[in-house]
Amino acid sequence: MFTADSGREARVALSKHQIDLVITDLGMPDEDGIELIRRLKTEHRNLKIIVMSGTFGPDLLKVARLLGAHATLTKPMTAPELLDCIRNLDAGADPS
Repeated sequence: MFTADSGREARVALSKHQIDLVITDLGMPDEDGIELIRRLKTEHRNLKIIVMSGTFGPDLLKVARLLGAHATLTKPMTAPELLDCIRNLDAGADPS
């Protein structure tokens, strides 16, 4: 497991490590979640992506899905909700 404080840091971690799942917020410094999704879907096509946001509304979460995010969550969320989303994603179900 790796953490990153920005989209740029996330992409650096992905270039150095084998990562299967990214959980990202839409609001981040230097590179927002939408830009991160665009880049990840180009550079790592098989990567699973879960996007969350408490600031941006459902319209931007919908854009995230259209760009390739596999699931979206609205903050605040509980740990069980996040774990269920990951399990559903792993099982091939629609997690959101």
